Amino acid sequence: MGTEFEIQGRIIYTVITLYMLLVMLKWTSPALGIDEEKGIWSLVQKCTAPPIKMMKQFIPSVGPIDLAPLAVVLALWFIRTIVLSRPVG
Repeated sequence: MGTEFEIQGRIIYTVITLYMLLVMLKWTSPALGIDEEKGIWSLVQKCTAPPIKMMKQFIPSVGPIDLAPLAVVLALWFIRTIVLSRPVG
C-alpha cells in the first residue's frame, strides 16, 4: 500500500482524468446527435460549461469546430502533469 501522499495523488489524477472525459463527451455530443438538455447530459453540460465558456473568450471557433473544449482538456492535462509529477532524485 502506498503512502498517504501517493493515495491522494492517485485520487486527484483520477478526478482530473474523469473531468477530461466529461469535457470530451461534451465536445463530441453534437456530432453524436445527443440532446444535451435531457437526462444525464444536462449534468455533463452544467459541469463542463464554466471552463469551456471561459476558454471561448480566448480561443474562437474555427468554422463549425469549437476548439475551446480541446483547449480545456489540454490545460487539464498540463495541470495534471505538473501537479502530480514526482521529483527526480
